Amino acid sequence: MIGNAAGPVMAVYLLSMRLPKYSFVGTSAWFFLVVNYLKLPLQVFVWENITLQTLILNLFTIPIIIIGAVIGIWFVKKVPQETYTRFIIIITILSTLMLFF
Repeated sequence: MIGNAAGPVMAVYLLSMRLPKYSFVGTSAWFFLVVNYLKLPLQVFVWENITLQTLILNLFTIPIIIIGAVIGIWFVKKVPQETYTRFIIIITILSTLMLFF
């Protein structure tokens, strides 16, 4: 989906605003929550790729999502701002390259 290309663009935009790491994470989370909720009707009614079967399968990913959230919270708290910014830049470059290849 073309919407997946928004991650690196959003990261570059938020980095250019020089947001502190907590604001960066919060703004990203809210932005993608809204974007994904707006795509939901298309996913269900037009593309028909969200079904009862996929919802049941997704229930099994909830423990992994919770673990990822806890690790993410720990990571943001532990890493200094400058290191966090460098990490985001590196991950943004890598994800951009992956979109091209």
